[in-house]
Amino acid sequence: MYQDILINLMISILSPFLAAFLATFLALKKFSSERWWEQKMKAYLEILENLSLIFFYYSSSWDDLADTTYMNKTIRSKMHEKYFEAKNVLIKYSASGSILISDESAKILKDYLLKHEMEIPNPLESVEAEPNYINKQLELIDLVIEKFKKAAKKEMKSKKLFKPIA
Repeated sequence: MYQDILINLMISILSPFLAAFLATFLALKKFSSERWWEQKMKAYLEILENLSLIFFYYSSSWDDLADTTYMNKTIRSKMHEKYFEAKNVLIKYSASGSILISDESAKILKDYLLKHEMEIPNPLESVEAEPNYINKQLELIDLVIEKFKKAAKKEMKSKKLFKPIA
């Protein structure tokens, strides 16, 4: 009889502590998981932003070649800086592989960087000289942006963090 009372007393004392411990553990696990996915989302957005900057760089170069806009040397120089910064971000993420982005996304970036480098290694010299180069780069970066968006959506949908607009 005393044994039953003692067991019931121990259960009533230990169960709130166990429940609190379990709830805290699960909340911390969920928090760290959500935080990790926030970092992934941030990486995808940063990559897309830099791909867009590279697209803008080539489209502005095309406009400049076609004399539809005139860019002074200061603006052109800043565009070159932004281009190389964007390219370095892409190199960083492609080198990190699937740490923050999916394998598929990393492969898309690596393939783009390889194709880009195979065309003409130094865009500073070629941009003003070769309209076909600019056109090829615009087509390539446009294709890469579309592929990368699809890969990013696929990964974010799998974790139910990305909800596309109808």
